[in-house]
Amino acid sequence: MLKQNGFMPSVMCSNMRSLEMDMVFYQEHFSYLHIDVCDGHFCPNIAAGPDIANALRKIAPMQMDYHFMTTEPEKIIPLFEIRSGDQVSIQIETLTAPSVLIRKLHDKGADVLLALKPATPLSVLEYLWEDIDGVNVMMIEPGYGKQIAQEKVFRKIADIRDEAARRGLYRLKIQVDGNVSTQHVKKMKKNGANQFVLGTSALFTDGYIDMKKYSGFTEIF
Repeated sequence: MLKQNGFMPSVMCSNMRSLEMDMVFYQEHFSYLHIDVCDGHFCPNIAAGPDIANALRKIAPMQMDYHFMTTEPEKIIPLFEIRSGDQVSIQIETLTAPSVLIRKLHDKGADVLLALKPATPLSVLEYLWEDIDGVNVMMIEPGYGKQIAQEKVFRKIADIRDEAARRGLYRLKIQVDGNVSTQHVKKMKKNGANQFVLGTSALFTDGYIDMKKYSGFTEIF
């Protein structure tokens, strides 16, 4: 059931000392592993270079849900072993030729989601809706911890759902990323979200898997 719900644990929130053991849990409960790729330019964090991401695949051969928060993603993405069945989210704010990169990733068999910062309007997708497989709705600013989900972004989730329905894109993936908590997830789901990135609000405490927190989250579904 959990795999069908589109839950994706965020490696960035994991404690590296227990990661190999945690990967056993991830493989049992989730279809995708969410990997944030940050270069310290587009957002302040530096996280998950290609060596780490490729090594995780060897530990547990799961499908990957990459989120590229980098400048010049066209140069960085080829360093990663993107495979058929993977998902790739790319910040729309960083792309100069989105259709070209989307086509290259589709050729690899990956699904492509365009990620939007909280203040980025849906108008940037005007000529891309039919090219993409989904939208990653950033509930917080990329790369900054301990933020509260911005209320206006809940409306954006519903706007994406409604626009997708208007265009007949009923299988569009609507992923929410940032502050996905028991407090917010009901509203996210009601507004149309169907994929949920799990971090400190739903799965981890001090970098370790918190089963009490996770059980409380999954009971909502």
